Amino acid sequence: MKIHVTAAIFHQDDKYLICQRANDDSLPLLWEFPGGKLEPGETLAECIIRECEEELGVEITVIDEFGQTSYALAGNELVFTFFRTEIVGGEISVNVHEQIKWVSVAELQDYSFCPADVEIVDKLVSLKRMEEPMMREGFVETANGKIWFSVYGEELRKTPLLVLHGGPGFLSMSEGMEALWADRPVYFYDQLGCGNSERAADADFYSVEQYVAELAEVRQALKLDEVVLMGFSWGCALACAYLLAERPAGIKGVVLCAPYLSSPAWDADQRRNISRMPAEVRAAIEQGEAAGDYGEAYQAAVMAYYERHLCLLSPWPGFLEAASARLNEDVYHTMWGPSEFTITGKLKDFDLKERLPEIAEPVLLTCGDRDEAGVATVKDFQLAFPDARMAVIPQAAHLHQIERPTIFAAVVKEFLREIG
Repeated sequence: MKIHVTAAIFHQDDKYLICQRANDDSLPLLWEFPGGKLEPGETLAECIIRECEEELGVEITVIDEFGQTSYALAGNELVFTFFRTEIVGGEISVNVHEQIKWVSVAELQDYSFCPADVEIVDKLVSLKRMEEPMMREGFVETANGKIWFSVYGEELRKTPLLVLHGGPGFLSMSEGMEALWADRPVYFYDQLGCGNSERAADADFYSVEQYVAELAEVRQALKLDEVVLMGFSWGCALACAYLLAERPAGIKGVVLCAPYLSSPAWDADQRRNISRMPAEVRAAIEQGEAAGDYGEAYQAAVMAYYERHLCLLSPWPGFLEAASARLNEDVYHTMWGPSEFTITGKLKDFDLKERLPEIAEPVLLTCGDRDEAGVATVKDFQLAFPDARMAVIPQAAHLHQIERPTIFAAVVKEFLREIG
């Protein structure tokens, strides 16, 4: 049987009215937005007007519908309709509840709500976070230098995300991630030698082992006892290398975006992509690699490749142009090489594919349908993990989080809901 219930959302002076259910009521002492069951012959709007008069002693006007939730109880389906409302007459009185309070959005998370109201609280928090993103930044002292970090939504209660940027030698980009810090903290940090962090005293520092140790230090310093790791490109390799080397506790899940996990697999994908490029682009790449000449013709071919497989936006956003200009060539060349598809550095023989079955944490893999990380390769990675799911973002490439941010956020948020 379907039972309809209405509830009122009062917003005044940047605070919301919440009510605590009576001790002798069902769901005793949980908090809710005021309202009650639909009576025969009533419309939903008439129902909430009546309920507010009975429960609170006030006359209200209905502004609009804010949302619906539902859940099953004792064989019935309870369908809740929440209205944004305004008091137009009377003084609030406590007639049926234990107590009532006006609280801020941030304070809403400090109260235990009835099941039907939880989703509405989350929605209010998300909307507030989207309106007023707050960021804190600072530095973490590590054995090898100061590491810059930033955090959005630090006061939120859900398991935080820790983002590992790509490169190697690139930097953190928060663009495209805004929807993720609407309901949980999202931490970024620039690896040593990158972005706002200090440079290593010696370029030989730049290695997988050193970056794994650095990740452990950063996580400890930020007190991220429970965390979801999110890697982009090279950051995926770093996340998985960390899991395999450290076997850390408290990792609730792993998001691998445009994953690089194997140099042989990566190289094969790039060769496949290059084979589909125009003849003059293929020739410039092949001649540059054969001669070790990575000059103007080679760089022009690299940019043509990037426009097809790195980022499809045209022109590139200003923040991406600015971030690309800050790439640390020392890190990139030491670890990788002269371009995305020419591997001459320390990662030349890097390959985690055979060890992916050792990673038991829940994993989400994402890639664009035109990604440098080939869809078939990412599928192979997915099947190698014991507990993994995969999403291909349409009309997107390697930087699909900024090309298709709405789809990307929806996919990630569904995964985060799934793992709790």
